[in-house]
Amino acid sequence: MQSSKLDFILLGCQKCATTWLHRCFRAHPEICVNEEDEIHYFDIHYTRGQDWFTSFFSEAQPNQKCGDTTSSTIRSDQALERIAKDYPDVRILLSIRNPIERAFSHYWHEKAKEKIHFQFEEIWSNYDLYDSFVGVGVYADRIKKLLTLFAKEQIQILLMDDLKSDPNSYLVKVFQHIGVDPGYQPKELDLIINRYSHGPKDKRIEGKSEYERGMAPDTRKRLQEIYRDPNQRLATLLGRDLSHWQ
Repeated sequence: MQSSKLDFILLGCQKCATTWLHRCFRAHPEICVNEEDEIHYFDIHYTRGQDWFTSFFSEAQPNQKCGDTTSSTIRSDQALERIAKDYPDVRILLSIRNPIERAFSHYWHEKAKEKIHFQFEEIWSNYDLYDSFVGVGVYADRIKKLLTLFAKEQIQILLMDDLKSDPNSYLVKVFQHIGVDPGYQPKELDLIINRYSHGPKDKRIEGKSEYERGMAPDTRKRLQEIYRDPNQRLATLLGRDLSHWQ
């Protein structure tokens, strides 16, 4: 049974537990998402048409909520406008974290897969790199854009701080927003609890790597200056204390 509806969309951000959330959605019996977590309909493949997009939900059952989890969608104003036009009642999820840590984690995620070979500090001399790794972390601007397109009640902002401190409550909140059984506990929940209890390990990077040592102090200082005002605006929008992000 092919569904023409889209009940929810996880817009991003990359390296903010979006892959983990996708796996939780895949496990939930009341949710239908694509097998892979990136469809890229609204930002890349829009001209292929809605029939192409909805074919990814061809196995959806009548009681299931259909969702898209393309984590780069939040970066495109045009993609957000397309979503609002085609699915004005969709439920929105946006996962965020300390933008400095997100940028460095994103960089190392791509580098560990050997997709990139430049040094992180090259963001200061290449705008495309800067926009890809730093620009997306100005979350307040992205959220304000969302608020011009969707009702506040449709939007749920998720902080990785909350995932780390209480994974169960975090996932209950997500399922409640989507409108599915919030009591369902996928095995992925135990995996994330174990990860944050014992500390994350990236097996692709051996030894005391640059990732483990962290970014250069002067680079971190520059990023702190860049994000200071956006983080303050975000804290006001969310009503949260984000001072520890500095």
